[in-house]
Amino acid sequence: MTGEAAITLRLPREDEEAEFLRAHHATSPEVATFLHYYRDGMPLRRYLMVLDEQAHGIGLPSADHVATTFLFAFAGPRIVGRVSIRHALNDLLTRIGGHIGYVVVPEFRRRGYGTEMLRLALPIAHEKSGSDRILVTCDDDNLGSIRTIEKNGGVLENVVTGPGLTQPKRRYWIAVASSMGDAIPDLYERHAHAFDRDRGRDLWERAWLDRFLAFVPADGTVLDLGCGMAEPLAAYLIAAGRGVVGVDASPSMIALCRGRFPDHEWLVHDMRTLTLDRQFAGVLAWDSFFHLSGEAQRAMFARFAAQAAPGAPLMFTSGTSEGEVYGEYGGEPLFHASLDASEYQRLLTTHGFTVRAHVADDAECKGHTVWLATRAGTPAAGAYSRA
Repeated sequence: MTGEAAITLRLPREDEEAEFLRAHHATSPEVATFLHYYRDGMPLRRYLMVLDEQAHGIGLPSADHVATTFLFAFAGPRIVGRVSIRHALNDLLTRIGGHIGYVVVPEFRRRGYGTEMLRLALPIAHEKSGSDRILVTCDDDNLGSIRTIEKNGGVLENVVTGPGLTQPKRRYWIAVASSMGDAIPDLYERHAHAFDRDRGRDLWERAWLDRFLAFVPADGTVLDLGCGMAEPLAAYLIAAGRGVVGVDASPSMIALCRGRFPDHEWLVHDMRTLTLDRQFAGVLAWDSFFHLSGEAQRAMFARFAAQAAPGAPLMFTSGTSEGEVYGEYGGEPLFHASLDASEYQRLLTTHGFTVRAHVADDAECKGHTVWLATRAGTPAAGAYSRA
């Protein structure tokens, strides 16, 4: 988006109620459907609960309604629009509604936000519907929407008229290749060298890495899941005298690691299917684990437990509450997911970990939400070392 802030699709936080109401008052008088299922005076907290119910197909008003993911487009602190993503098509939606609806707040129109919102919504629609072809519709005389859909690869199937329509409706199909979670490795592979360039070497994670290292023996080896290009995190662990086995699904990222630190072990692998016949003195999944779907995250805790030696620390980053957020990198949608804090706590406990530190939105770590836990037991002397 030339000249405009990148957007993120997400739900507003409760402390963003003023911005939510501003967007509502600016848009709803013109577009009555800007907010689905909202009643004036409804607290934002309650409205977020309603949206969660609708996303799970609970309390739908009629058979004409389907489960829908409703997200707002944020450019920095401002809401510039919203998208509604239907998880399935009924007869009415197949004829005139489609999988995705979107509205841009009036003051932000004609800036390219509609095109960006639709682009970010497409892989979410694929994820929710399971369909490789996403239906998007617009009025036959809406030139702005026609351009938005066609810029996103829309192929016109037909123009329909008839009951329920005041004017002809254009029906477009857009092909979507892969799910959001599965797309992450390919995205980082395509942009490996750009990411290596863009990622600064200033180590604002240092305080958390030092907490983590306090539990790792001086000769211990750390399993770094989603190690990227090894700098700056793995490099810091190596400088502290620890061994590193780095795992990343991007071959280009791993090639950079091997070139920089040839004395350590670097594996091209998806963490979701990783099984190594050894345990490690520490397991790190910093800014990688949160790219997995919620279901894949739940499954990872058994893998964490299998790879972590007794007494070993596990550290990962997450969101602050259950849900999915869609940003962008390199002009492509970038998926993040999180479970609720109470579920992370339960999963850690169930798999033999004790939480040692947890900070949500850590202001001293660029707003990251960090978990540090240790596996039950005491490591044997000299075990899990580089030798």
